[in-house]
Amino acid sequence: MSKPDLSQVRGPLLNYVSRALSFGDEVPGRERGDWLFPVDTDEDVVRLRRQLAAVLRHVTAALDALERGDCAALDRDSGLPHLAHAAARLQMAIVQAVDADLLPADPQPRRQAP
Repeated sequence: MSKPDLSQVRGPLLNYVSRALSFGDEVPGRERGDWLFPVDTDEDVVRLRRQLAAVLRHVTAALDALERGDCAALDRDSGLPHLAHAAARLQMAIVQAVDADLLPADPQPRRQAP
């Protein structure tokens, strides 16, 4: 098993995710990394579903805006691109699912790429 090539993840993605997470940190009643706190086992799937639903809402908002010629598609609350929030929520979904043993920590492809 080889190590994943983390150089495949580029700076703009890191910037977008970091900005969206930092915005969430500033919301009253929230704190940095609170999405990492464990929940009851029964809530793991519910939390994953909630994160994935948020990803879909932000991606749909970005697609709808793109159809209107608005490539930036900014979130009304944060002023950040919807894609920043979608990427951050996808990170939350994956990390939470791995922590809850719903997904493997390092997925391996089942076959070689053509």
